[in-house]
Amino acid sequence: MNQAVKSLAKGEIQAFANDGILSVGEVVRQNLDINNYKLIPEKPLTCDFYGMIIPNNDPEWQNQLNSFIDGNKSQSIDEKWFKNLFPYQLENLDYCVNQKK
Repeated sequence: MNQAVKSLAKGEIQAFANDGILSVGEVVRQNLDINNYKLIPEKPLTCDFYGMIIPNNDPEWQNQLNSFIDGNKSQSIDEKWFKNLFPYQLENLDYCVNQKK
């Protein structure tokens, strides 16, 4: 995906298909202006939420992950990787929560 975003930024290609959140994340990672790009479709195709899977019955691993998520280290990672994604995530969350079942 790294090369796809670079090719898009250079105008070598006009579009590529990939997971939306990963595509947006790569644009942010490359320090490109997210406002210069558009995801199509604008609304998610599914409202499946991301998660994490860890080994069952491994409290040490679970405690380590929880400590990281709740700790100070995660704040700098949140700032770096997710701060610019917040409007995108919020819009998708609002869309998915308000879907008629």
